[in-house]
Amino acid sequence: MPEGPELHLSSQFINAICKGRIFSGTVRKNPIHKCADVVWDAAAYTISSVSRGKELKVFLQSLKREADEKSNVEHGAVTSKIEAAKRLHLLFNFGMSGKFEFTSVSELPKHAHLSFFTKTDDMALSFVDYRRFGKWQVGADWSPDRGPCVLFEYPQFRSNVLNSLDNSAFNKPVCEVLLNQKYFNGIGNYLRAEICYRGGVRPFDQARAVFSALPDVPDDVKVKTEDGVKDTAKAKVKAERPDILELCNTIPLEVVGLGTSLYLPEDEHSDMSKFSLWLQCYYKCGMKNVADHNKRTMWYHGDPGPMLPRESGCKRRHGVYDKKLTKSGKKMKKEENVDAEDKQNDDSSTEKMKRCPKSSRQDKQGSPAKPKRITRTSLKTLVDESTKTSKTTTKVKKAPRKKSSSKAADEANGISGTKTISSKEKKQNARRVKGNLKSDEKDTKSKSGVRSRATRAAVIGANVAE
Repeated sequence: MPEGPELHLSSQFINAICKGRIFSGTVRKNPIHKCADVVWDAAAYTISSVSRGKELKVFLQSLKREADEKSNVEHGAVTSKIEAAKRLHLLFNFGMSGKFEFTSVSELPKHAHLSFFTKTDDMALSFVDYRRFGKWQVGADWSPDRGPCVLFEYPQFRSNVLNSLDNSAFNKPVCEVLLNQKYFNGIGNYLRAEICYRGGVRPFDQARAVFSALPDVPDDVKVKTEDGVKDTAKAKVKAERPDILELCNTIPLEVVGLGTSLYLPEDEHSDMSKFSLWLQCYYKCGMKNVADHNKRTMWYHGDPGPMLPRESGCKRRHGVYDKKLTKSGKKMKKEENVDAEDKQNDDSSTEKMKRCPKSSRQDKQGSPAKPKRITRTSLKTLVDESTKTSKTTTKVKKAPRKKSSSKAADEANGISGTKTISSKEKKQNARRVKGNLKSDEKDTKSKSGVRSRATRAAVIGANVAE
């Protein structure tokens, strides 16, 4: 999220781009955005900007023409209203990803939600926000619920914090109070990490206990700290360290001096390497990180403090801004991670095998538990007993069928007696023989079926007996 330094750098960017340029026509708004339309149509106007904390104002000022100057002489009272109608300012809040870009009209950004067009060179100044959390208000003043700016209103900012320590907001940890824009207008996530790290302050100490040790704190406020009134020796030790309120002013000014930041376009500002080298704590290797009570990631070093959330855990492991990985580098890193996991699994499995005795090891390596097996001898006896009964039944059926088939064959061949057999009778006898053969085949199939059923019944009976 853009913070105080980013908004001030954006105001500097607008002033540098718009210096000597004349804009013309209406202000185009993207219909997707929910903010109000900007009613403005001037033949020629200029743009300037100023920032305060996490807010930014853009001023539109129409230029006077010769006809307007002549009317000023004749009708002074009327022209004052005309001039007032041709002044307008917009109050911007950048949200999570808002920024200003200056491009040609043909290359207008996809997520440009508000655009101001130049008069001659077909260029446009656009407010770009692809997440659409940024907002603007027509003619609005600075928000009353935001405190003095940490960058350019340092005396008012310091007195506002020290005179408000009796507020319940300062019962929270320091890292969470630093994001409260009512007292720290312009401080954000990466700035609070740098301020606590460079000031030697544990991020999860009580805010009132930390700020009450600073000078110009009322005595009745010191009594409200957790440990009571601080000793004079401890106060002297803390006075030797950098003042955390001073760091809230100097560290953002350092970012402004760099001229670049994490949330600004790389094309319009210097290289990101300056900003990544300037960071000492935020997203750096060797630093710890934890989610605070508001689920915001806090980077720190050493002891976090007594007000650390109970259900807290590391959200990110590695620093991002130390080196940017290419696609091939990411693939190599994934392969290394997979190899490391395989090695860990192999090591853990070998350790478990060493710890387990031989008997348990064999049980684990073998198949899962099965029902008790039947021995060969018992199986043979059961099968033999079942097949004997089936054989006796089949022998009784076979004898008459064989005789009938042989008689039919003899009668078909004309062997039996003196009777003469006609051709019709021969055909009928042949059909009977074929039918008998088919019935024999069916009997053989039924025999195999009887045997298989007998073996299954024997196996099941043996299991039940055991």
